[in-house]
Amino acid sequence: MNHAGDKLSEGRRWSAKIAFEPDLLAFEPSSRRALAMDQRIRDGLAQSLATICTALEDSMDLPLPNVDRLLGRIRAARVRPAVFALYTKLVQAIELDDAGKIARLAAELSDPMLLEPTDHRIITLASKPLGNDLSARYCDILDDDSAVPLHLHGVTKQQLHDGAAGIQSALGLLGTRDSEFADEIKALGHEIVLVMPPLGSPPFGGVTTFYLWGAMFINPMAPSRVAMLEALAHEAAHLLLFGMTMGSAMVENSDAERYASPLRTDLRPMDGIVHATYVLARLTYCAECLLRSNDLTPAERDEVTHARRVNLRLYHDGLQTVREHARFTEVGRMAFRRCVEAYPLP
Repeated sequence: MNHAGDKLSEGRRWSAKIAFEPDLLAFEPSSRRALAMDQRIRDGLAQSLATICTALEDSMDLPLPNVDRLLGRIRAARVRPAVFALYTKLVQAIELDDAGKIARLAAELSDPMLLEPTDHRIITLASKPLGNDLSARYCDILDDDSAVPLHLHGVTKQQLHDGAAGIQSALGLLGTRDSEFADEIKALGHEIVLVMPPLGSPPFGGVTTFYLWGAMFINPMAPSRVAMLEALAHEAAHLLLFGMTMGSAMVENSDAERYASPLRTDLRPMDGIVHATYVLARLTYCAECLLRSNDLTPAERDEVTHARRVNLRLYHDGLQTVREHARFTEVGRMAFRRCVEAYPLP
């Protein structure tokens, strides 16, 4: 397996081999930019997966007759987050040198499900349409932080129905004022998975990860369409940063370095602080879009005004911490600079 491991290391470096384009780092929403990011990430995924498959065929005598079809689809059009989930688990199996698991996962590369159409959809963790095995895989990838396990589960049919209606209403509200922003959210999260944490868990609005690119996990129990839109914009901002950096950290700080977060009570690595600060700037931008709308009720206008005030204050708190302690990568510095240009310190 040493040869495969060497090839894996080469394949896993795909994010570093693909040059970023400065226009992809703009702070303002752009659905075209989101689609360009998706293409760039898929090109990198195809390159890495092809390298890994060649290594597996050479080192394990593992025939992969149908992988070219999947690779062609990855390069040509959007794919389900299930493809990224399979790639992630295959990489983990190779790193663990688990020959049996490698063979089982490699066989899944020919699964027709991976080639299914990728129209925007809202689903939950359930036997349909994801399947129980894929639902479990999604949860396993999301629970990569053993210190803070999420233990997410699917929602009921009624919660799925109501949550989907709430999402459509929230995006419709944003679309009347800024259709580009609404389209960007849908382009970044073309698979919205409605989930909930166990009873008694801390507040949970949503979560994303680069390893499930294209998926956005959202709690359907938002108290209002403004709160639902804030959850969507929050997770879209994380996906945007993942797309800008190809899933890499925005800073060179060690994960062992911990700082006060503007969004969480526990101390967080600097990359988390940068993400949170950027997210707060985008939430402020979102609120300002809504305040220019004529479609808000008086109660919603009060809610948005309050949210903007709180998010801007928290953004300034995060920005102070970032300025004092962040050691940016090149792409991280350029991306975050656009954010600060939009919302400088007063």
